[in-house]
Amino acid sequence: MLLSGTVVVGVLVVLFAEHAAAVMLHGLAQGAAYASLILALSFVQAPAEVSPMVRRCGNFLIQQGPGRRYVALTAGAHLFGTVLNLGAVALLGTMVQQSNSLEAAGGDPRVRAIRHQRMATALLRGFGTTTLWSTGSVAPSVMLGMFPSVGWLELARNGILLAIVMMALGWLLDRLQWPRAARIRAAVIESTDSAIGALLPMVALVAAIVGGIVAVKPLLGWSLSVSVVMVVPIAALVWLLVQYRSPAVALRLLGDHCATRLPRMRWEVLGLGSAGFLGAGVSALVPPAAITGLLDALGLPPVVLLIAVSATMLGLGQIGINPIVASTILGGAIGHLGQSSVPPMAVIVTLMGPWSLYAATSPFAASVIMTARIAETTPTTLGQRWNGPFLLLGFALTSALVVALVELG
Repeated sequence: MLLSGTVVVGVLVVLFAEHAAAVMLHGLAQGAAYASLILALSFVQAPAEVSPMVRRCGNFLIQQGPGRRYVALTAGAHLFGTVLNLGAVALLGTMVQQSNSLEAAGGDPRVRAIRHQRMATALLRGFGTTTLWSTGSVAPSVMLGMFPSVGWLELARNGILLAIVMMALGWLLDRLQWPRAARIRAAVIESTDSAIGALLPMVALVAAIVGGIVAVKPLLGWSLSVSVVMVVPIAALVWLLVQYRSPAVALRLLGDHCATRLPRMRWEVLGLGSAGFLGAGVSALVPPAAITGLLDALGLPPVVLLIAVSATMLGLGQIGINPIVASTILGGAIGHLGQSSVPPMAVIVTLMGPWSLYAATSPFAASVIMTARIAETTPTTLGQRWNGPFLLLGFALTSALVVALVELG
């Protein structure tokens, strides 16, 4: 769908856009920038796949009692997602699949189904919230590029707060949906490992990578996306060197990653590249000023307009319109609000809130498709049925934050 749309928009740009060559070059550069982010982030999967530290941390998260397993898994998906991006879904999802066998469920298919549903929703709700602040996600780079007056620390401060509240919301929904009797019935064999021993090294790794990216950004004057592309592959190499203490082994594993995994990511690369091009192309064909004029003609107060834009993005995501495309078009249209009495951070939350919910609920999101396969269900069932209440309440929560940011100025 995205590829077809890219071809159509490209033809329309050539035929109708002013300065068509410049628009095409800008679209290609933007698409390449988004694609390079996902490729760079994939490099940490090379050491992670063979890391005893990652395996120990993942096993500890999975092997928790019913009262703690949801919290452990959603927080773990968030933690892993800040470094591994979609690799976190694959890694933890595989562990969920392996741990949730029929034998482990005492031969009861219903217990196994309950575990699948609870662990799948926990994983997605934790992973989706990484888009609100993480340097391992595309969303913050896109937002900071659109609103240069906002720094990463300001974005992260608000994003982390919202992420924590959204994960807490997911936990509350889980507790309300599954009564105590069902949770006890679906108990697992608990890990005997210590939380400090299993989690602290992974937390330290995440902090080191994020800290390196944040430190390099102002030091060299790079954008966040360029800092990610430059720092993450180096971090992956250092991780391998520490892990194996052999430059030859480290370089061989990175070479294997380039030869085997990168070619398998062609669809992710094409998807993000297409989304970046579409955003630039559609903005040239339908200038943000025209959409701005249409929105202004509605005569809505700024806060109502922001919530309406957020709801539109949310709806578009549920029918397969990538948030990169929607945020580029709608963000350009409402960007003028961030230069008026409305704080730019309110506009950013307006665009990033639906983005995080897209990753946890849309049947067209790669994370939902991957998790649904592991949970032995359909993406529609997982995203819209199992996570439907989270979608609605999450939208209400992000809208409330937008209102608070506007009112507090």
